[in-house]
Amino acid sequence: MPNKSEYPQLIEAVCQLVFPSPEVGGPPWDPSVPDRVYERIRGEFPNRSAAHKPEIAVPLVQRDKVIGNLVGPDIEQFKREEPPSMVQIGRNILVINQLEPYSGWSDFKDLIIQMYRLFGELAHPGNPFNGGIRHIYTLGEAGPYFMIGEYLKEMPPFDLAGTHILLSFYQRYEISIEDPTGMLLHTSGLYTTNGSRSVILDLDFTSDVVQDLAWGREDVFATWLDAVNDRLIEACAASLNPERSQ
Repeated sequence: MPNKSEYPQLIEAVCQLVFPSPEVGGPPWDPSVPDRVYERIRGEFPNRSAAHKPEIAVPLVQRDKVIGNLVGPDIEQFKREEPPSMVQIGRNILVINQLEPYSGWSDFKDLIIQMYRLFGELAHPGNPFNGGIRHIYTLGEAGPYFMIGEYLKEMPPFDLAGTHILLSFYQRYEISIEDPTGMLLHTSGLYTTNGSRSVILDLDFTSDVVQDLAWGREDVFATWLDAVNDRLIEACAASLNPERSQ
């Protein structure tokens, strides 16, 4: 069992806002927006690349519903190394990623608001119809013989750990949240990269009633962001083996 003082580690935080496309009443997309955004942020985010869909670092699960709403294949990505962050924009989407090491909620929230303000100024996208925040944690490395309950409260109906190699596990729960209104997608599983296995906890809050927010007021947006972040932190603590959440 990994040292509980080292975990959980937040290895990526993501904020995603999806705006109406012209096909459903949204404003037309100006293809010069990515160039103009880059001109404004290239001092902070010098590395530019293209992708076909928004990216995250640890893809246990994709946001199928939100990704399915995208129109057009191209996402422009702007990256920086210190602190490691990425801004992703498309014709009806804005994604901000804070990568490991996570510098804290205050810095991430400031970056979200900064990029939302800039995207609104240059793209005039209207109010988003779907948005949310995602926290991806590593709970520590896992050897061939381990018990899921060492990491998480949820247990399978049988536990053969210690006598059999656990090749993989995957758990997914969809939970309705009232304050703020939305849905929490709770996913955990075994993630393997470069020959090393880790237990990953992926907490993804999304809401399709964000259009009801007073988007012209940044203080309202900031309050909503704080509330979502609080729910994700609470969900993380509630998911862990109690010995690991102390």
